[in-house]
Order: sequence, then C-alpha cells, then structure tokens
Amino acid sequence: RSTLTSEEMPDAAAVGRWWRVCGAGDVVVREEEFLISAELRRIRPGSWVQQAAPARRIVHGPATGLIRLPVLPSGWVTSDARVVNGPLFLEPAE
Repeated sequence: RSTLTSEEMPDAAAVGRWWRVCGAGDVVVREEEFLISAELRRIRPGSWVQQAAPARRIVHGPATGLIRLPVLPSGWVTSDARVVNGPLFLEPAE
C-alpha cells in the first residue's frame, strides 16, 4: 500500500452532517482512507450519506487536493475530486 499524506479539514469537520450523492454515477465506499483500499459498497446518485468524522484532504502525490470523507456505518468516500479534474460527488443535504 502506498503512503497517503493528508490533513484534517477543520471547515468540513461537521460530524453527523448529511450529504447527498450529486454525481451521475455511484460513489465508491472504500474500507480505509486510502484510494486503493478494498471496496465495501457503492452509493447510488440521489442517496444520502452521513459524515462519521472530519474530512481529510490529500496533500501529496497525484491526488493532491482530493477530499476524502469518512461515512457511517463505515468506510471512506471521495466527496470532491474537482481539483484533480474529477467530479463533485457529494453536496450538503441541507
């Protein structure tokens, strides 16, 4: 497994916050913060997920800037990949 360096995002530290899957495709829930960790499940567009802990931003490597979010009941998702020319996957459900 490669080393992932990330930082906590205090502005996205809303534990318990609800998010809606806003992309056109499924969001992949992975076992760990690592992008190459095992896939646990997929969440379909329009579904809601709940944040389990503060979000983290990757700070080194080709995925620099990617935002990873821990979700309940378990796992991690990419919430925003726009900085690496990917999509926005989640938006606040408020």
